[in-house]
Amino acid sequence: MTVPATAGLIGSGTGGVPHGPQVLLNEAWPTRPRTIRPAPHPIRVQVRLAWDDGSEWVAGRAERWTQRERRVYVALWHRRVAPVQGVWVNAADVRRNLSVASDGEGSPTPT
Repeated sequence: MTVPATAGLIGSGTGGVPHGPQVLLNEAWPTRPRTIRPAPHPIRVQVRLAWDDGSEWVAGRAERWTQRERRVYVALWHRRVAPVQGVWVNAADVRRNLSVASDGEGSPTPT
C-alpha cells in the first residue's frame, strides 16, 4: 500500500501543516546510548532538525554527548517529534545558543 505524500497533513492537498510524530532524517543514535551519562551542566543549543519537507533550527539543551562517535542528545519539545522529549543527532547538527531564555516552565525559548 502506498501512502500519499500529503498523509498526516492537516488541510486538503499540499501545503498543509504537518502534525504528530514524523521521521527525523538526521537522527543519529550512538552505539550504546544508555551508558552515556547526563552532563552535570546541560548546554543551551540550537539543533538542526531535518525533515522530508525541509530542515529547521530549534532551541534545546544538550544533555548527553559522546566524544568518539560525536553524537549529542538534545532535550527539546517539538510537535513533530512529540511525545518524545529529545533527539540524538550528529554534533555537526548542534550549535551553542547563548541567546535563549526560559519560558517559565523550564523549556528554552528563543529571545
